[in-house]
Amino acid sequence: YAGDGSNLPFIVSNNLAYDNYTYNLEIGGTGLTATGNTVYEDGAVASKEYSSEAGIVMSNGAVVSNNTVYGNVIGIDMVGASTATGNQVHNNSTYGIEGVTSSIVTGNVVYANGTWGIYGAPATVSSNLVYGNTSGGIYLTNDYDASVVNNTVYQTTGNAFRLDGR
Repeated sequence: YAGDGSNLPFIVSNNLAYDNYTYNLEIGGTGLTATGNTVYEDGAVASKEYSSEAGIVMSNGAVVSNNTVYGNVIGIDMVGASTATGNQVHNNSTYGIEGVTSSIVTGNVVYANGTWGIYGAPATVSSNLVYGNTSGGIYLTNDYDASVVNNTVYQTTGNAFRLDGR
């Protein structure tokens, strides 16, 4: 866990994090960056998993970039305003990336996840490649102010885009 206390830059890079109980990597705060990591299997199915486990949990201005994230319940869980960019996120049992208001999801490749590729209420969803997820590509909820631009979404099942208001 890396948390914000002084807004000083701190980088977690080129690590392998796997088979941990709750989160493989948790990062929250301005100036904190996780880049180039491989994060997978946040717990063995039926022995250690529970429904909200995530490969990477991020919040409060953190940046997660150029990571490979797979085999978790949620690939990247953005629980506060933060940025996920340039990540490869695949084969997670629910969402590839789950975002909240004020988060930015841009330039990611998100595929083969158990429900939606990108889900939630991020402020910006742009320039992502999203394909082959079980329920659909991009599902935005409760956010009329979202910007969804320049994404490529290919789904042979479910919706490419689903937008639900408040």
